[in-house]
Amino acid sequence: MRENFKEILNEYNTHAKDTATKISKEERVFLQEEAGNLIEKSSKKRGNSAEVQAEILNIQKSKQNIMRKMHKQFRKLDNGGVIESLEKTRIVSFDKNSGKFYYSNSKDTIIFLDISDILTDGEWGITYGFDNSVPKSVQKKYILSEAKREIANKLDEQIILDESTSPTTDTFKQKAYLEIKKSKANQDKFEGFLAEKMIKGLLAKLSIEGADFEIEEADVYQDVEQKIDFLIRRKNHNRAVGVTEDDKIIGVQFTLNKAKEDFKKKQVERSKRNLKGKSKRKHEREVDDIMLVVMPVEKLSSTYRKWAEDKKPGGPENLWDINMKYQILKGVLNGLVDEEEIRKLLYKDIKTDLELDLFAKQSELEDVKKELDRRENNQ
Repeated sequence: MRENFKEILNEYNTHAKDTATKISKEERVFLQEEAGNLIEKSSKKRGNSAEVQAEILNIQKSKQNIMRKMHKQFRKLDNGGVIESLEKTRIVSFDKNSGKFYYSNSKDTIIFLDISDILTDGEWGITYGFDNSVPKSVQKKYILSEAKREIANKLDEQIILDESTSPTTDTFKQKAYLEIKKSKANQDKFEGFLAEKMIKGLLAKLSIEGADFEIEEADVYQDVEQKIDFLIRRKNHNRAVGVTEDDKIIGVQFTLNKAKEDFKKKQVERSKRNLKGKSKRKHEREVDDIMLVVMPVEKLSSTYRKWAEDKKPGGPENLWDINMKYQILKGVLNGLVDEEEIRKLLYKDIKTDLELDLFAKQSELEDVKKELDRRENNQ
């Protein structure tokens, strides 16, 4: 987000924390006056109305409420309590002997799931509750992941409100922000959004399961201004002992449409030039690089519809076969993770001996092709 808007949110956050504590009538009057002054100052800084800034402040207060609720749930768990579940929530149990998580569906069928499913299925509107058999550490991770998702959505609301009304944002981009706002409610109807969501889900689950990278959401400002759909944080294991070095952060611009490749390349190159022009502050990380991934994934809508029939754990991306997952990961992680590492990440997803055999043969063929290409280039 813009630096001056970040400063505004920091001031709003401090104010929101103050209003959350038990205060006297006099202190409440003072904080109301402070809020009015903050809104007026922010309105002048960003050039939009006091009403817009007041709404942004109220959203900041709701973000604080999410944080307070999270810490309250943590304390309840620590004191031996159980977190109340919403209606239609899947109640998860844990079997110590097998080390497996499971729940019973509406037909009383036992459904097994992984911790990576539990922590990522919220992207598809699925919520989980837990009985006392589930370790507190897992329950806390789930509460944290859901809070982060809610706060990220609230941040996007704030950015859209600000950017779509500020005269510092050009008219074309103002419309882009409003289009994103309009499409958010129906994203799963569009193949581009579906593909991005499914690929992020696949990567996020691998990250949770121990892959040497992390997936981070791009906010709506990064989407519009920098053409970044999501971020990959690649950890660096090649640093010398005693040398402090930040992990590398790569912004990913993803498209299904091969015909738009040249246009997207130009957008990414422009964003890269803008990145190089920015000086990095010591207290925050910037994106190190931006890469374009062009991948015409087929049958997205039909895959989603098939998954939506019973919404099994793991999202619609769980219906991709092993070779589809491999091809997607090769495309997205090109230059970040070598092919052998990608294969190792996927072995746990192989369900039958036949699938294992086919995957092994596919890997062998690719190795042979690579060797032939190398020899041809050396001639």
